[in-house]
Amino acid sequence: MEIKFVDISNFRKLKHCRVEFSSKETLFVGANNSGKTSAMDALILFLKAKNKFSTRDFTLSNWKNLNSIGNTWSKAQKKEDVDLTIKPWEDHIPFIDVWLDVKPNEIHYIHHLIPTLDWDGGLLGVRLRYEPNDIENLYIDFLDKTNKSNAVIQSRKTQNGGFKMWPKDMWDFLDKNINTYFSVNAYLLNPEKIESVQKLPDNSLPLDSDAFNGLIKVDIINAQRGFS
Repeated sequence: MEIKFVDISNFRKLKHCRVEFSSKETLFVGANNSGKTSAMDALILFLKAKNKFSTRDFTLSNWKNLNSIGNTWSKAQKKEDVDLTIKPWEDHIPFIDVWLDVKPNEIHYIHHLIPTLDWDGGLLGVRLRYEPNDIENLYIDFLDKTNKSNAVIQSRKTQNGGFKMWPKDMWDFLDKNINTYFSVNAYLLNPEKIESVQKLPDNSLPLDSDAFNGLIKVDIINAQRGFS
């Protein structure tokens, strides 16, 4: 069994990127700021350090759309007027699709990931997505902090026109505590649709267990600037 390729999306400067792996060694070669470190950090965060994400790990251009979610929440007259499902978020949050090539005699290692009863080996895909744990709870907390901030700003507006308070938008709110509201969930992918990045069905449910527990090991040697 080996990792055949991974698709990285919405992670730092990697809006969409496929990394194919050789059977032995894979090297990332490229100019500075070409995304080599982003690709490695995506593997580390999604497969190992899942509680170490920050707002800087989201593709910068996506924050315009994520902030608009917060603006919609703030302007809505009542909770029933806003979409509290994952749909407004799913095109803008980081995820990585990991595709394994599994031989028939290795199926027992991934018995918890078998997509269908007639699947007998081959490509197996799992999406690891960094997403809100409870969108309704995030909505309540965001509005609570935003409304209190706006009330203070209004009360002091005549004293200081440039007065600002936290949070000014969704990015500002999540920047302090994103790992409180977000976590990595795993979803099975359709092995017949590997040509492009798949859209998860609306009824997709995350797996109950760690998808790759005991299957993939990630070790890190940090950059050694003085080594020659």
